[in-house]
Amino acid sequence: SRDGEEAANNWKALFRGERAFSGRNYVFGQVLYERDVLAQIVYRWTLTAGVGRTFIDTRADTFKGELGVGATIEKRNNLEQTGDPSGWLGLDYEHKWTDDRRFTATYAFRPNVGDFDLSASTLELKYFAPCFSCANLVVGLRLDHVIDPPGEDVESLDLLFTVGLTF
Repeated sequence: SRDGEEAANNWKALFRGERAFSGRNYVFGQVLYERDVLAQIVYRWTLTAGVGRTFIDTRADTFKGELGVGATIEKRNNLEQTGDPSGWLGLDYEHKWTDDRRFTATYAFRPNVGDFDLSASTLELKYFAPCFSCANLVVGLRLDHVIDPPGEDVESLDLLFTVGLTF
């Protein structure tokens, strides 16, 4: 919180599958769920299918790029639910010191074809370190940007410090 006011209240979940089809190329499908109370997003579902390519794949480093198309279904406070075609541009870098200790940098641009002002981009930087035999501690920094959010009291840029566990 800041000055006794809530500074962040959001949730994000990503369900994803990938399948290699030739060498370094793959297809993917994903469903992204987002909720952001302060941005007045009751829910946002983004369904995407696309293709990707692994440009670097060594024991320590991986770098991938992706393009996709899909749809975004969104409900905001006091507004009707909307559904718009959307796109996906993703870049993903990972450096591993060990299987349990790694750093990732992920960038995603999600253009909203129906209302380009609602297009969003996200940059996530994360560090994973082992803390239990079955879990890793994850410390991260996330920047979310919306080109022109609806509502005068909704910020276009969010900066979030995150801490969590992966199993």
